[in-house]
Amino acid sequence: MTAFAHASVVYLHGFASSPGSTKARAFDQALRARHVEAQIPDLNEGDFRNLTVSRQLATLDRLTASAAPRSVVVIGSSLGGYTSAIFAAQSDKVAALVLMAPAFDFARRWAERLGPEQMQRWQRDGQTLTFHHRTGRDELIGFGLMQDAASHPPFPDVRVPTLIIHGRQDDVVDPDLSVRFARERANVDLELIDADHGLSGAVDWVVARSLSWLERLVE
Repeated sequence: MTAFAHASVVYLHGFASSPGSTKARAFDQALRARHVEAQIPDLNEGDFRNLTVSRQLATLDRLTASAAPRSVVVIGSSLGGYTSAIFAAQSDKVAALVLMAPAFDFARRWAERLGPEQMQRWQRDGQTLTFHHRTGRDELIGFGLMQDAASHPPFPDVRVPTLIIHGRQDDVVDPDLSVRFARERANVDLELIDADHGLSGAVDWVVARSLSWLERLVE
């Protein structure tokens, strides 16, 4: 058994993804081999259109409601990583974080990426289409995602031990955001690797690095 065998582990997948993502399955398999069972909720909850960061935080609240302080390890990818960081900044339940390409500064980045015209259209219509990796087609997402995201800090004040792994070739979330986050916090270890946003081709290394880092931390 690993040193963190008695910790509660929660994995949060990224935006427009699912518990069946490549990274989620890889972590689940590696953790089970260490006799650790992770909770991997479906953050879509059958209602992707009304997805918000606050709804994801509520899911984490429910999953960790009975956990003791500093007993939960949260692993998050992209938007799931950003949500994990917000939760850790607000809750005493979290012992450590592993964040993969965390989507810091989510609201500003999306608005900048879409541009004023598309943002206005999205707000006017109340919804827009975006590609969903689980269904393999465009799905509707409500403007509530943006309204809610704007209410959360772009860079949560995380105080627990945190490992961030970010690809240098990430064209979705600028790795410089993780560099900035880590530079301002002595509790954060940052690994920049040659990979894209999905850390494609490096998933096995990411899992091994994350678990070895956790094994040294969590007792």
